[in-house]
Amino acid sequence: MMFTNKEMIRDVVKDYAMENQKNDSKRNVVKCSDGCKFYMRFSKRIGNQFWQVVTLIEYHTCHRTADNRSAKTKWLANKFTSILRHSPSMKPSGLRAEAVERWGVKLSYDQAYREKRKVVKLVQGAGIEQFTHLRSYGQELLKSNPNSTVVIQCADSNDNHVFERIYVCLEACKAGDEGSHRQAKKQRNKMNDEPRNSHILPRRFSTVTCAKYGAMGHNKRSCKGKRAADRAIPKSGNKSKKTKKVKGGKGTKKSKGKKIEIAQSSQAPQPTQE
Repeated sequence: MMFTNKEMIRDVVKDYAMENQKNDSKRNVVKCSDGCKFYMRFSKRIGNQFWQVVTLIEYHTCHRTADNRSAKTKWLANKFTSILRHSPSMKPSGLRAEAVERWGVKLSYDQAYREKRKVVKLVQGAGIEQFTHLRSYGQELLKSNPNSTVVIQCADSNDNHVFERIYVCLEACKAGDEGSHRQAKKQRNKMNDEPRNSHILPRRFSTVTCAKYGAMGHNKRSCKGKRAADRAIPKSGNKSKKTKKVKGGKGTKKSKGKKIEIAQSSQAPQPTQE
């Protein structure tokens, strides 16, 4: 086994210690707790910058423990990065459960909270650095989609450019939008103080003639008069008069009774001869 530097050896030893749930205290010469036979020694090869494992006894005779001193901030941050990148809303209690399930390491709530805050800051910082590639992204977009529109707007802050917004409109979207809509009418509303068109005569200076009767001052739509031919027809015309029906008219019992009473009263009494 070959390693490029001492830090790489330390990381590998930590990974091995976490997977086997052991508590290692050394770096170049790795030992386990007192009484355990686990032993690992590294040495640097002559003439090279590589480190090589010289001696390795990989079997542990000690008991497993959940309190591991090798579970420090840097190692935990590297392990939690992939977890929080896919699940950024995971709570510190969830990270504690993941640490116990994967590496058998017990973490306090404060320790898990600090690791999450550090990893989130690291992940968001990587996302902020990606804004520096927006202009190259716009150039590649214009190469693959000619006649497209890419506008990037930035704000100046302490002699630095801060990204504000980006506008992208592809050529295919432009062509589809132009072909699906008719041309708009270019007509604007005039202001009150603008002069009117001299070629159009206002209605207030023109004389309106009714198309029905030829009268002046109104048009056909607002006309309330009658035709001249209608005015010549007399009111009595050929129209039949309507009779008003009265209660107790001809043919009813009340009318018969009234007739009898009238007939009796109209006959004067004749004198008798003695």
